[in-house]
Amino acid sequence: MMPASFWDRSFAYALLLTISVLCIFMSAFRPAAIETVRGNIEKIFTPVVSAVSLPMQAGTSLIRDITGLADMQASMAELKAENERLTQWYQKARVLEADNALLKRLLNMSNQSVETVVSARIIADTKNGFANTLLIDRGIQDGVQKNQAVIGPYGMIGRILNTNDGAARVLLLNDINSRVPVQILGTGHHAVLAGRNEGVLTLIHLPQKIALKEGMEVVTSGRGGVFPPGLMIGKIIQSKDQGYVVNLSSDLERTQYVSVLQNPSNPHLTALHR
Repeated sequence: MMPASFWDRSFAYALLLTISVLCIFMSAFRPAAIETVRGNIEKIFTPVVSAVSLPMQAGTSLIRDITGLADMQASMAELKAENERLTQWYQKARVLEADNALLKRLLNMSNQSVETVVSARIIADTKNGFANTLLIDRGIQDGVQKNQAVIGPYGMIGRILNTNDGAARVLLLNDINSRVPVQILGTGHHAVLAGRNEGVLTLIHLPQKIALKEGMEVVTSGRGGVFPPGLMIGKIIQSKDQGYVVNLSSDLERTQYVSVLQNPSNPHLTALHR
């Protein structure tokens, strides 16, 4: 096909210009006529535009559905893994509960209430050089109270600092103000686990000239009556001149759901810590 000549292009430009000028004059002197023409043009071209844009809309909707489905599948996988971990914790708790009941009968001890668990979701966190806390979506109305232990996917991560009707703030174990009585499994030694606003924690008040190995597990000792004994916390990863360093079993950065042990082991001793 031969390209249009100069005169053909000029004629087309002149025609379009003339039509544009006529439309301007008609819109100035007879606006109703222009509205009628505009309405007819829209009536003719609207189905065409809709038909052309339909594949694009379908593609956009498909991409949105695929993205939403992927996010949903990821959330479901995460919830499934969390449910499996909580099931393992529940089974272990049942075994410990049975053992505890047997020991109480053997020692003729009075029956105390067994810890119950309430699940919660982390809704905010404050992690900086001055504080390491979390905000969870459970509060007083759910039975959450101050000083109750907070459990992550693989072990204890903190305690309830304060609470209101629908939310509670958790003081993490790595906060500089956190102190927890602990025991090193396999040794019988007791110590205090101290936070220092870092990813790892330090064991203090250990017996002098004690020799601990890397990989030894650290659990709550139950001393002081605030936390029940045997809650997993972490493992010793290395030793330094100033003390032994402990790494938490639960990854605080990836934790989204936690469990709160509602009943302290001894409410009379817990009151002394308030």
